[in-house]
Amino acid sequence: MRYEVLVAIADTPDNRTIEEGDPVELIGRYGIVQARVEIRIHPDGLLQDIMLHLRIARDAAGWQLEGVETLRRFERGIVQTPVLELRRLR
Repeated sequence: MRYEVLVAIADTPDNRTIEEGDPVELIGRYGIVQARVEIRIHPDGLLQDIMLHLRIARDAAGWQLEGVETLRRFERGIVQTPVLELRRLR
């Protein structure tokens, strides 16, 4: 099954380099889940954090999304950041 999630990460200079189309990994107590950034929502007056709409790889199980603590990107330089919030959309 294919999942979509909304992830909040802190607004930092390194995290601002994460762009739409970037492959990322969600890391937690149940392993690593591969995903791709579909939409990046920039912070504004209402949002203080960067919100990422991610599409999860087909081989991931829903239970792997429980306990995700870190988001990591390798392309164009390594970025590793704590996940502040993760909401499963589908």
